[in-house]
Amino acid sequence: MIKSTSVEKALKIIKCFNEKNKDLSLNDLNLKLGISKPTLYRLCYILTKEGFLSKNKEMNTYRLGVNIFEIANSYINTSNFINSIDNILEELTKELGETVTIYKREGFYRKCIMRVEAEYALRYAVRVGEILPLNKGAAGKTILSFFGENERYKYYDFIGYNKLEQSELEEDLKNIKNNGYYISYGERDKFLASAAVPLFGNDMKIFGALGVSGPLHRFKEKFDKEKLNNLIKYGYILNNLVKHF
Repeated sequence: MIKSTSVEKALKIIKCFNEKNKDLSLNDLNLKLGISKPTLYRLCYILTKEGFLSKNKEMNTYRLGVNIFEIANSYINTSNFINSIDNILEELTKELGETVTIYKREGFYRKCIMRVEAEYALRYAVRVGEILPLNKGAAGKTILSFFGENERYKYYDFIGYNKLEQSELEEDLKNIKNNGYYISYGERDKFLASAAVPLFGNDMKIFGALGVSGPLHRFKEKFDKEKLNNLIKYGYILNNLVKHF
């Protein structure tokens, strides 16, 4: 077994912080990563000293430091492909009239990484960075349909599906993969509808999905064949850009 280096451990610490976990203690990090507290203390001390973490001495917790945000800002300002994706999502949102999202596969989940909201006051809110399931909703099932067979069955064990549930989902996933898209009505939320197409990485393994979502009644009324074809078209365009993530 290859042991993690200090650099790898430090990067894992940084990745623990997100919108839901803004402040974490050594105990929190220990539970999340299984790294010993003395090692965590040493690495957090170095990360704080270098400005990648900041420490709240009263609460004895850590959060991301100013250097992280400076690096992120530099990355955004110098990454033309991110601006290109933003522009594409804005165009697609205007064409479809609903909220458009890019989900990235994260193990046995999907993460919202980019999103452009529709102009309607009534819409379904998902935050960038939010983690959602794979077995419900158009984007989740689209991603899952491109898992290898062994990986799918590991996923079924992970979520505790019985043989009948597995068989039913397998049939759905086969159709999604054959069609190259999926439309769901009220699966994850009874008032929500969505459609999605797959996005692939450099190795042609599933990267994630491009999805459009909105209130179920409006979606049924307005999401027609032309809009589906636009979603598919933009999915092909984005496949050439998401490889850079």
